[in-house]
Formats: sequence, structure tokens, C-alpha cells
Amino acid sequence: MEPKISVIVPVYKAEEYLPRCVDSILSQSFTDFELILVDDGSPDNCGKICDEYAQKDSRVRVFHKSNGGVSSARNLGLDNAKGEWVTFIDSDDYIEQGFFSIPEDTSEDLLIQNYQLIIDGEFFSKKFEKCLITTAEMKNLVNENIAKRIYRVPWAKFFNRSIIDNNNIRFTEGVKIGEDTLFVLDYLYFAKSVRYLANSNYVYRKEESETLKKYSLPLGKCLEIVHLFVQRYDRLGANSISFLNFTNAMFYNLIYPRSYMSLVKWHCDKVIIRICKSINVDYGFKWAIKYGLLLIKQKILGNKAN
Repeated sequence: MEPKISVIVPVYKAEEYLPRCVDSILSQSFTDFELILVDDGSPDNCGKICDEYAQKDSRVRVFHKSNGGVSSARNLGLDNAKGEWVTFIDSDDYIEQGFFSIPEDTSEDLLIQNYQLIIDGEFFSKKFEKCLITTAEMKNLVNENIAKRIYRVPWAKFFNRSIIDNNNIRFTEGVKIGEDTLFVLDYLYFAKSVRYLANSNYVYRKEESETLKKYSLPLGKCLEIVHLFVQRYDRLGANSISFLNFTNAMFYNLIYPRSYMSLVKWHCDKVIIRICKSINVDYGFKWAIKYGLLLIKQKILGNKAN
């Protein structure tokens, strides 16, 4: 008999947090699940830790692979998942008791609960009111919510595996940042209904000290991901200034190294121009001229000072 839920945990350099994550899953009162641990070529002891859990608990299945990134690890998990529902948990996060509480009368395509956020040890809790989103309401749901964090990540959700498999929905490999959002947007395209769950039993850890430079990308890669975001946005028929603003600001700030020419190319990209028009900000050559004159002025003043 197949499990009701497949839990997929990609594992890479998480030795410090992995036992807490796995213990929180295996200790749940709900037991009809399989836990798929995907060791993505982790150079520490994560692979060994995964194997030790598999030896102790028959619900644990471990897959070892060469390092290919979180998307490839999650995709391997999806390729081997057997549950009716699929959920993703990051190896440095954990869940509290009751996370697997899926209502028995559920017929919706996507189940979402909110999460608790830990920033440098401090907890912030977020909760939803219980509600159902029908097919007729999906467009409003998309427009009002796709810019929010909970709609940009795969965790704290239960996805119907048949929808994933029937439509070959997978994480986009080769994308370092934003692969989570692309997956959720792809799934939303096929989802006809959503149920919000009142519980908030996913605990997401974020270090406030994380810097943009850690996630910085070359200009070409930033533009590539923005184009992928907008493709999904258009396919959904979405109308969300907040999402476009987030997309533009997020990847604009990730451009590294930053130079006059890289920023000029950014603002002259057709998709960026379209986004900027939608959110009513300066774009293209007008911006480039202003920015170039500013750099010249700064250089002249710097030379005078010397």
C-alpha cells in the first residue's frame, strides 16, 4: 500500500541541522508517510546521517547523487515519490507536531499552511484563517498573493502528486535562485482549487546576516531568471504589480559585478522595460544617461579631491 504523503528533503551541507529536521518528521503522530532524503553529494557527514536514519526507520528512503543543486535533488525525490501528496522540507528547517494534519474531506489541488520564521533565534509566527479557494476564485488568488513569500516557496504545502506527474512539473535545474517560485507558478497553472490550513507548524530558519552578495549572479543569469518568471506570470494570466515589482527589485539587486554597462543592459532589456512601464519607474536610455552623468560627475569630483 502506498503512503499518503511523500516528504522530500534535499540535503547538502546541513550536518548541524539535519538531525533536528529528520527527528521532527519521524516523531509526528501521523505515520502514513515516506521520507525521501536526497543527499546531493554533500561533502560533510550528511550522507552517513541519512543512511543511519534509513537503517532505523523503514519509512526513510535515501538517495545519494553527485552534487547538482537543490532543484536536481528535489527532482530526484519527485521521480521516486509514491504518496498521494507531496511536501518539501528544507534540511535546515523543521516541523512541529500536527504538520501532517490533512482534513479527510480534502479534494482541493493545493493545501497551504503558514509558517513560523526564525531570524537569528527570534520567532515570528504567521497564520491563515481556514478557507477554500474555488476555481472561480483562483485568478484573484493568484493576483493578490503570488508576490508573497508563501507563494514563492515549495515548503509548508501539500501538492497533489498526480497533478505533478501528469503535467511533468519539475524544478528548473541550472537556476540558482528562484527555482522555488518557478515550480509553484507552474503548479498553480494546473491547480483548480486551494485550501488554506489554519495550522502553522513549519519552522523556517533564516539568518539575518545573509548578504545579497552570497546570492549574487551575473547579469545574463539575472535576466534569464526574470524572463522565466515573466513567462510563468503571462501563462497564468496574472495581473500583479507587486509581483513585477518584486521580480525587478530582487534580481536587479543581485547583479554582480555591478558596472555602468551591466546596469545599462539591464534597463535596456525588453522584458525589464515592460516591467518598469507597468510599475511606473524610469527605464532604458533615459535612466542610462542620468546614471552615466552621475558617474562622470563623481569621477571629476574625485580627481579634484586628489
